[in-house]
Amino acid sequence: MPPDFDVVGRLIRFNRLDVGDLRLLTVGFRITDQPGEKWTARFNQFKYGENAAVEAAARTFCGAFEGFRYGEDLRIAVVSAISSGHTTLDPRTPAARLGRALAQSRGWEWLPGLLSKTAHPSLSSMGSAANRDSTVDGVYSAAAISGEPGVVLVVDDFCTRGATLADIARAIRASNPDWRVRAASLAKTERADYWQGTLTNAHIPAVLDSAWRGVGRST
Repeated sequence: MPPDFDVVGRLIRFNRLDVGDLRLLTVGFRITDQPGEKWTARFNQFKYGENAAVEAAARTFCGAFEGFRYGEDLRIAVVSAISSGHTTLDPRTPAARLGRALAQSRGWEWLPGLLSKTAHPSLSSMGSAANRDSTVDGVYSAAAISGEPGVVLVVDDFCTRGATLADIARAIRASNPDWRVRAASLAKTERADYWQGTLTNAHIPAVLDSAWRGVGRST
C-alpha cells in the first residue's frame, strides 16, 4: 500500500511523520528509486539548484497553496529550514527561495532571521535513519516573535522522516510557546520499492503541471 495521506485542495497532507508531532503539507513524492519519473526528475532539478527548476518549483508550490486556509484573520509567519553546513539562512538556497515566494504570494510574514542552528554534516551522506535523526536533534534555536501569536509555517525543500522539521518546531515552541507550528515541503522523499511499487504522483493536478511549465496561470 502507498503511504497514508489526505488530499487537501491541490496539496496532500500527512497526519503523522516518523519523527515529531507535526503534520505535513506537500505537493508530491520524490521517488528516489524512480529518478526518471516526471515529478521526481523535476524535484531533483530543484534539489541541485538549477535556477529554472527553482523558479518552476516556486510557482508550483505557490499554486498548490492557492485556496488553502489556516483560518480567517490568523497571523501566519513563514520560515525556512537552514542548509546543513550553514548556521543562518542563506537567501540564495532553494528552500529559502521557496519559503520567501510562498510568503509573498499569500501575504504572509516572511521571517528569514528567526532561526539559527549549529552546522552539521549533510544528512544525505548518512546511511542510517538513526544517524540522520540524531544529527539534527537539538541543533536549532529560534528568536522570540513579537506581537499577536499565530501560526509559524516551516518550509523545507524535502521531508523524509521529519527530524529536521521536528527540531525546528521544538526551537520555535521553546521561544514562542503561544504560537502553533505547521510544516510544508515541496515533496516527500520515499522509495517505491518500500511501498511495493504502488507509489505515484498521479494525484498532482494538471494545473500544477502547467504551473511548473510556466503555462498560463495556476488558478
